[in-house]
Amino acid sequence: MESFRTLIRGWFGKVLLVLFLAPFAVVGIEGYFSGGQKADVAKTVNGQDISKKELETVTKGYTDQLLVNPAIHGDESLLNKEFIANKALDYLISQSLLRQQADKLGVTLSDAQIEQKIAQIPAFQENGKFSNTLYANYLRSQGLTSQAFIQNIRQDFALSILSSTISDNALISKLDIQQIANLQSEQRELFLSSVKLDDYKANVKVTNQEIADYYNKHQNKFKQVASVDVDYVVLSPATLTQPNAAVTDAELQQAYTQFVEKYKQSLKRDVKHILITTDSRTPEQAATLANEV
Repeated sequence: MESFRTLIRGWFGKVLLVLFLAPFAVVGIEGYFSGGQKADVAKTVNGQDISKKELETVTKGYTDQLLVNPAIHGDESLLNKEFIANKALDYLISQSLLRQQADKLGVTLSDAQIEQKIAQIPAFQENGKFSNTLYANYLRSQGLTSQAFIQNIRQDFALSILSSTISDNALISKLDIQQIANLQSEQRELFLSSVKLDDYKANVKVTNQEIADYYNKHQNKFKQVASVDVDYVVLSPATLTQPNAAVTDAELQQAYTQFVEKYKQSLKRDVKHILITTDSRTPEQAATLANEV
């Protein structure tokens, strides 16, 4: 039964509900819940009762989980008890609907199979053999009858078969299903990690020899496939303008004139000279140096 509760609370339980509640959306889900309620019944789902005791137990479980939260600090006055009770009732309704779907599909175990499963549970064995005493003690400690325990095993098996059938044959990935479930439940998970890079770098000490040793030991990690970037232009006779073989002197002169006029506008002159002074030499020495240059 615990595995059943875990399944319903998880993402896969939400997907199962989406699949199994489709027919209820057509008929109207209220039609599956009886209008009149018995004194000890919290809700009736398609003829199956959810007792007030069950609702109180699940509600208490949710409440205890919330009271552990540091933001609550065990103060029940901070809790919305009506909201918690409604969430517990939703869970029990979902549980009941899934059980009904399993029964409808005929997913169950025979009495012989259940007997074999119980006999193989280590907690019920003594010296490698099934012990009626250990089995009875367990039922007594859990407040269960043998029939109720057997029914729990049937339900756990049915849910495991349903879950494996859908998960092993689904046409969409588990990631997509998880995202759908997250959107439906409006839950988000945020993981934040902060590293002060300057402080981290300041504590890193490595020598040139250590770097060289690491490189020599892991040379394959630093190898890269050789690659070449090539830029090229493809020319073909079809893309080229056919030159005019007969060019006159007048056409050449016109082209030259246009070229000169174009570059006159951006022409810049760069003048350089060498100055030889006579501050530290005679005019004759200056003339001699100039001739050598």
